[in-house]
Amino acid sequence: MSAAGRIVNDAKDLQNDGRRLGDDAMEAAEEGIASRTADIERILRRVEDTVSDLYDTVAERGAQGVETVEETITENPWLSMLAAFAAGALLTHLLSRR
Repeated sequence: MSAAGRIVNDAKDLQNDGRRLGDDAMEAAEEGIASRTADIERILRRVEDTVSDLYDTVAERGAQGVETVEETITENPWLSMLAAFAAGALLTHLLSRR
């Protein structure tokens, strides 16, 4: 084979190697994206679970607070009325000072 023929063959081999390298790079990138997508989905599920747990905790404590206030009002109606009157008078005083 002549030198020109070898150069042509080397160029074709180089072109084929370049294509294979591009294909391998694309495949690796797709695998990396799939792996990162799975990681992101896992993290999002954990965040969703945490937010759900936090919401449940806040709702439960809010309900306990309302229940406590209702019990206090039921057990001490006169004291509750006096506290409401005092809070209203204080609020009126603070708002009228403007």
